[in-house]
Amino acid sequence: MTGDYASAREALGTAIGLCEARGGDGLEQTCLSCMAYVLRELGDWDQVEELCGALIAEGETPDATLVADGILGAVLAWRGRGDEARPLLVRCLETATRLDVVSMLCDSAAALAWLADAEGDRSRAHELCRLVLDRWSRSQDHHYAVWGLRWSACWLARNGAGADARACAEALSAIAASVGHHEALAALAHALGEIALAEGDAAAAAQQLSRAVELHEGLDIPFERAQIQLRAGVALAAVGDREAGLERLSAAYRTACALGAAPLAAELAGEVRTLGASVEEHLGRRAAATHEHGGLSRRELEVMRLAASGLTNREIAERLVLSTRTIDMHMRNILAKLRCRTRTQAAQRAAELGLLGR
Repeated sequence: MTGDYASAREALGTAIGLCEARGGDGLEQTCLSCMAYVLRELGDWDQVEELCGALIAEGETPDATLVADGILGAVLAWRGRGDEARPLLVRCLETATRLDVVSMLCDSAAALAWLADAEGDRSRAHELCRLVLDRWSRSQDHHYAVWGLRWSACWLARNGAGADARACAEALSAIAASVGHHEALAALAHALGEIALAEGDAAAAAQQLSRAVELHEGLDIPFERAQIQLRAGVALAAVGDREAGLERLSAAYRTACALGAAPLAAELAGEVRTLGASVEEHLGRRAAATHEHGGLSRRELEVMRLAASGLTNREIAERLVLSTRTIDMHMRNILAKLRCRTRTQAAQRAAELGLLGR
């Protein structure tokens, strides 16, 4: 592929139609799996959930559901549904490792790294980013590892692993030099911008990230574009162009909302607040209401504060005169909204957001 996913969708649609007409079940499953990947990149995530759900239900073995597991798992993770995403991604990674399918190995490892980062598990995220890089180096894949290498480079740069980040950037440079298509070039520019930002060179970062945004103008990969716009906004603000930075953040926020990418939308709202700007003014009244108090409702905020003080769910239920089952539900919602796996992580995240002292 060269990043022209719209044309790929059209071609696969024709192939699937021919398979249905000829009764070629085996080939049809392959085409449907490829279609799931294309739809994910195009941002048609509702269709991805429907298609992958059907492929998984019909698949008799993990081998048969390899691609659907990974594609659906990534979408669920990006939509903030980590508990549903994790088992699919783990199964995909295990199957891809056993079968040595580099495309889905890199894809699922990167998605699991994204999930680990969202849950504050930096050690696991680093391990998975290294896995993406190591597996690519033994395959020299020129397409399917691009987004994983891009995301890994950026995460590694932001988390103090400069040497590993530069190794990922070098891999992207080799891919870009070989294939030359805009998706790889944009990924390389994003990685280089992130490394420059981590090294304190905001001007170079803004230049590289703005270049990445420009390269994405001819591509229809909305989730990737929104991630790059976020970081371009941060870099532009760092060089003093606050208004241009806010414009990037606003554009990315609209895309995240259209995709249902709640974690990314929350991160964007947080960056707007970090710049001292009004979330309501730049992202809208609904955004301000949604992301006030970390997205927690008034009752969830109350439960979170009591949980952070050390009370059990039963004790919280007694304090608020509610059923334990209701408190259990509130805690599940809190963990999902704060992108945490445990109460301890949620308490730490709530403290970082300033939710416990109000």
